[in-house]
Amino acid sequence: MNDKKRGEGKMGISEMIRGGLEESWRSLSKIEAEGEKLVKGLAGTLEKNGIGESSKAVEDLGRDARAFMNQVNQSIEERAEKVLERLNVPTREDLDSMAKQLRGNLEEQVRKGVGRLNLATRKEVETVAKDLKKLQKDIANLRKAAAPKSPKAAPKKKPAARKKAAKKPA
Repeated sequence: MNDKKRGEGKMGISEMIRGGLEESWRSLSKIEAEGEKLVKGLAGTLEKNGIGESSKAVEDLGRDARAFMNQVNQSIEERAEKVLERLNVPTREDLDSMAKQLRGNLEEQVRKGVGRLNLATRKEVETVAKDLKKLQKDIANLRKAAAPKSPKAAPKKKPAARKKAAKKPA
């Protein structure tokens, strides 16, 4: 019963983490979109006011903003990985490794099980099949040899002669 409560707790925590991560990603996307709009708006305003030299500064500002957002994304990913690691949530590599081990163990057990069955090999089965064909030919030859070579007409049996009934003296 305690195990069920623990499992439910883990499930709740992982869902909370997943929800938090999804919310963080949505927030980052919004921040990126808003930052891009601000930079473009600033660049447009500067160009309208005839400040051409500032366009290079605006481009640099935009490049710096993208670099900052990439750092924020990387930081969130690293923190999420650490949290998942602390919760002992297996990574994709861990799962792939476990699956590979499981496949190997299963194949080995199947090989051992088949070995215990003492199943005939393909070569043995082919040899037995050849022997059976030879036996069938031998049986057919024996049947031919046992059968009369030319059937002679058997003499017809004469019907039994009828005995005349003895007359009774009068």
